[in-house]
Amino acid sequence: MDSFRNRLLALIIGLVVATQSVTLVAVLANTDHEVRVRADERLRSGSQVVQEFMRYRAEQLSSTVAVLARDSGFREAVASRERRDDVTIIMSTIELAHSMGLKVVAEGVETQETWNLLRRAAAVERRLAAITSW
Repeated sequence: MDSFRNRLLALIIGLVVATQSVTLVAVLANTDHEVRVRADERLRSGSQVVQEFMRYRAEQLSSTVAVLARDSGFREAVASRERRDDVTIIMSTIELAHSMGLKVVAEGVETQETWNLLRRAAAVERRLAAITSW
């Protein structure tokens, strides 16, 4: 009987250990899955916040550039300053707009001198979108 009792006890202990092990593996797998799902949700919501912020800033920049384009004082300043500074202003504006995925259009060109400056800037920056003719 001792031998049967010991075997039965060993079998029961083995089954309890096996059951606990399977339960532990299942709990760990489920926990890992839940952690990944929550991390994905947080990353997705964070990404949406960043995209919304970038859209907002792009709209602000676009409206600012539109105001500058309509500002006759700004156009006069560009027409009267040194050529090197003009190219720097124009190129940085073009580069900033392109980095935000915006199309650049030259509007309100009033003098041949300004047109020539824009053409030179376009020769340096081939991505200038809408300089076609005077």
